[in-house]
Amino acid sequence: MGGKGKDASEITKIRDGTIISLFDKTDEPTGETDIFCPHFWELKYANGCKYDCQWCYLNGVYRYNAWGKKPRLKDTQKIIQDTKDILKKLKVPTMFNVGEVADGQVFPNSLIRDVIPLFANEFSNPNKHKLLILTKDDTKKVIYAVANPKNIVLAYSINAKAVSEQYELMAPHPWERLEAAKMAYRKGFEVRLRIDPMVPVNRWDLGYRELIKQIMKTVPHASIITLGSPRGLVSTIVAGKKLNNDMSWTNYLTDKSNWGLRVPHKTRVEMFSFAIQELEDAGYKGKIAICKEPLKVWNDCGLKIDVSTKCNCLI
Repeated sequence: MGGKGKDASEITKIRDGTIISLFDKTDEPTGETDIFCPHFWELKYANGCKYDCQWCYLNGVYRYNAWGKKPRLKDTQKIIQDTKDILKKLKVPTMFNVGEVADGQVFPNSLIRDVIPLFANEFSNPNKHKLLILTKDDTKKVIYAVANPKNIVLAYSINAKAVSEQYELMAPHPWERLEAAKMAYRKGFEVRLRIDPMVPVNRWDLGYRELIKQIMKTVPHASIITLGSPRGLVSTIVAGKKLNNDMSWTNYLTDKSNWGLRVPHKTRVEMFSFAIQELEDAGYKGKIAICKEPLKVWNDCGLKIDVSTKCNCLI
């Protein structure tokens, strides 16, 4: 899955891996407690994020930087050359995620000038790889600038209003992100959504029901909707406390795992199952997935994992 094949298994990075590398921190799941997260490719043209989400794991990732997670664009020529190399070396059509170590649209001008044209051009992208731009941004700059969006996927991370207002500081209103997603769809982009992390705040069901109604009102044709929950890595929690973030989201985390503290299994299944049922009742026909969850959660939510399974980071 996700571009695995003979050629993909032989390559895990381009040069030093600072621009192009394979996320391969998970093994193929065999037991119910094993995490399902297929390997995926990262295109790290930038680091960091301008938003101040209180649970952001980038605070932990960049905790040793004097500038923290303040956005930094990487060397333009290296971005272009490494991207050109991987697009030709990998023969199996593959997705490249620019939103794993940065907000995907943190430097839109570089995306428009240096990255997107390589995916849109048949000469530089003969194997029809795709670019995944995962973002909380509501800017329409990329949408307006891209004439041929067939190999570009825009994925928007959204949340319930109350959760976003408390924890996604400085990020655009979720409804504004959905409006950007609607425009992207109308312009011919494939659009995906992430409701992640779902947080079991008081009356969470009302907030997420309202969100799903808004999704179906604005972008009912999103190809994939991925659900997720908070992951309290030690590095994330320590860094958040040093930054005096609102760490009340950690009050909901009790279960220990290799991916940090988690919302209790029963609650995660309840939230995910609720969202799945609401989407299905509203007529949603796209794919539904859950992010970095063990097989038991998938099974308890009634979701099957097979060759047709699609996640946000897969083509």
